[in-house]
Order: sequence, then structure tokens, then C-alpha cells
Amino acid sequence: MADKRVTIKDVARAAGVSISTVSNALNGVDVLHPDTKQRILETARKLHYVPDLNGRNLKSQENKVIGLFLSSIKEPAYGLLAEEIYKACQEKGYEFQIFVSNNAQSMLTNILGNRVSGALICNSFIGKQEEAVLLEYEAPVFFLDRTVSGRYALCSGKDGAIEDWTREELEKWGREAVRALDTMITEKRGSII
Repeated sequence: MADKRVTIKDVARAAGVSISTVSNALNGVDVLHPDTKQRILETARKLHYVPDLNGRNLKSQENKVIGLFLSSIKEPAYGLLAEEIYKACQEKGYEFQIFVSNNAQSMLTNILGNRVSGALICNSFIGKQEEAVLLEYEAPVFFLDRTVSGRYALCSGKDGAIEDWTREELEKWGREAVRALDTMITEKRGSII
């Protein structure tokens, strides 16, 4: 039988303090004596306490997760792209998750159910109906390799505009991300307009 998940209440009980004191220590609120804070952090480590991100998101009404939605992971450039997105998320204090699925409903559930605060979508299976739903709910999405009215989108075309945009705008993401997108775009040039 699996062990029970350690909660903030368990940490408070073991450290001999209140739940709010544990919360302050874990969230870096500077109202505690350094010795008390250290004792709580050590107790949390010993108990292998991991904060419940769902509970934290409910309380703060903020979800700091960026999702990359792919229909396949066969494209080598996706690994490079994911690595650069991950680095950018770390710098900004966001979590990063990759979702691989050919199920449009699953993607909609993850985005509209607030499991992610923003989404990068590179899925060939998404149809006009799913696009319309995302637009209606004003979901924070960025489409890769397709055009969607009223949304940020990166789309390969025959005129080379996407390559220019990629080189100019994605420099801030790092050279590896630029190479990753450039590779994907070059291989698919003209396939999606």
C-alpha cells in the first residue's frame, strides 16, 4: 500500500507550529525568526513534503504553467524548441509541461480547465471548431505552423516571411530555439499557408 501524501498539516504538526507559520516559511514570507524558519524547512525536507500545486493555484487564482501541445514527438526540432521554452519558463518562474496527443478534446480540457496559463500549440489535428472554442474563451494560446484569425501564429509560407520573423523575434529565446524552429519551417516550407 502506498504511503499517504505528506501535507502542510503534517509538517506543522511535526515542527510544532501552526499551518500558517509553515506556509509563511515555505513561501519565503519574512515574518519568522530565522531559527523557526530553518526548523520548518528541515522538517519539510525530512518528511519529503511537496507543495500541492493544484491547491496553490486554487488559492492564488494563478496558474504558472506553460504547455506545449504536440501531436507527435518524432520531429527532432521539438526537443530543441522544448528545451528553450523550458529555460525561458524557469527564468520567469513558470512550470513547463509537454502534452502529446491527437485528441483535440484533451487539449481543450487542459487549456480551458486552467491546467495551463498559456499554451503553445503545434498540433495538426486541431480543426476550425477547436480554434473557434479557443478564440471564444480568449484562451492564452500561440499557434505554431498555422494561421488563426486574431491570434499570434507562426506559419510557414512560400515567401520566407516566417523565416525572417523567426530570426528577428526569437533571438531573445536563444539560438537553439531559432535553429529548431528554422529547421521545422524549412522542412515544411509551403506545406501550410
